[in-house]
Amino acid sequence: MVKRRITLTSQEMNEITKETTTLKTQLDLSNQRVDELENGLVVINKFINKKTKPKDVDKLCGAVQKLVDKAINPPVKAKAATALSH
Repeated sequence: MVKRRITLTSQEMNEITKETTTLKTQLDLSNQRVDELENGLVVINKFINKKTKPKDVDKLCGAVQKLVDKAINPPVKAKAATALSH
């Protein structure tokens, strides 16, 4: 098996490094976003899985509304990251 050596210019290496950094940042933001949504689901799950009926339906509705707002309207930092990537 023949191995080929690839030589890159410093500009090409800088571009690759920049793209890698951008992808890592996007992945971190995506993971933070998933964590936010999962935390919202945990709050709702606590209301739903009570052995008795939820005594405060307003709190349940509020928690659902917050989760929907987060899912539909991402935080500013997530919007900024997507704007930078375009």
